[in-house]
Amino acid sequence: LSSYLSDQKNPEYGTVGGRSTTDKIFALSIDEILSYLPTTSSRATTATDYCLARLHSIQGFNGVWWWLRSPGSWSHKAAGVYADTLPNGTIDYDGATVDHSYNGVRPAMWIDAEDYVWLKELEMEFWG
Repeated sequence: LSSYLSDQKNPEYGTVGGRSTTDKIFALSIDEILSYLPTTSSRATTATDYCLARLHSIQGFNGVWWWLRSPGSWSHKAAGVYADTLPNGTIDYDGATVDHSYNGVRPAMWIDAEDYVWLKELEMEFWG
């Protein structure tokens, strides 16, 4: 499903968000994180073997800092979620500069619940 995405100001620093977009796959905002993943444990991550093999800088850590679409403390930064230095799942309102290539991504999308039910029924017919 397509989603209209508007970016609000960073609630800690007041940094203005980017322009609104319509996308099917997107990064969550700070507001969405607080609404849909309200606890640090619900935001906690563990790095996959694929990730660890490619990101030598995080070897020894069990999680990966991941991007949010909200701005960080300055316009050249984006907020994220800690997975290694602070308790795993803590929101990083300050953020990281957007040229950091070693941070993770947790893509999000909306699905139609009716489609999901239909797919589960099809799966049950196929697999018995």
